[in-house]
Amino acid sequence: SFVKGKLLAEGGQTGNVLYDFFIGRELNPRIGSFDWKEFCELVPGLTLWVLLDMACCHAAYLHSGGGGWASLPASATATLWSAA
Repeated sequence: SFVKGKLLAEGGQTGNVLYDFFIGRELNPRIGSFDWKEFCELVPGLTLWVLLDMACCHAAYLHSGGGGWASLPASATATLWSAA
């Protein structure tokens, strides 16, 4: 961001517009109240952890012949931990 008053990263203040754009100037880029950095770094990883937990539960259920409910509490705990 080239707007005055923004908190800028030290490495992104070289004066080279192309380099500054790709290295990242603004520390917490936002559009309104939407934080792009938080969304791009946290949301995909947390979503994939939940999907991995669900896939492991499904595999345990299929492997045990339909009675694999033992992994469900652990998976639910991990999912709730990721969401919190």
